[in-house]
Amino acid sequence: MSEQDNPPPAAVAAPSMEELEQTLALLEQHEAQQQVAEEAAPSFTPPHESPTLAALDPKRQPDPRPACAECPNSLWFSTDHKLQAFCRLMHSLTWDSEDPKPIRSCDGMMSGP
Repeated sequence: MSEQDNPPPAAVAAPSMEELEQTLALLEQHEAQQQVAEEAAPSFTPPHESPTLAALDPKRQPDPRPACAECPNSLWFSTDHKLQAFCRLMHSLTWDSEDPKPIRSCDGMMSGP
């Protein structure tokens, strides 16, 4: 087999320094736009559901439903006759079925456990 049968590949011209700088500038601009878009995009966290509340008979569910029912910082527990919630941020009972005073909104919901 001779060299005429297999010619060498055509040489590709190397990009100029100006072309490299333009490409780099475009990449940096694209990265900056992506970062701004990611920071502006709202983050979605699905609501927390307490396994204890989910397992309860609907008749034993708190009504009206307190903010603690969907808060990841709440710790729900039940006995045969009583349902209570403890807040891990406030270090206190926040719901008691024997004296229901529902918390309607709370800043603690914004910070996860």
